[in-house]
Amino acid sequence: MSQTRKSTKELIEDMLSEDAQRIWSASCGIISLGQNHERIMELVPYLTQMKSKTNNIELGGLIHPNSRF
Repeated sequence: MSQTRKSTKELIEDMLSEDAQRIWSASCGIISLGQNHERIMELVPYLTQMKSKTNNIELGGLIHPNSRF
């Protein structure tokens, strides 16, 4: 799987959008970053906000925090 072409800003905007399709797409993009520590660390300051915004959104699956980072 190749890394997403979306910028960190785009991933954050999608995760905070409250739109299930955009959140799902951004989640896949974040997963595609895999072990790219630099890109993942850019998202860390937004984790609380992302959790809050996605908490009550029906995504048809599960998104779990990964405690590796």
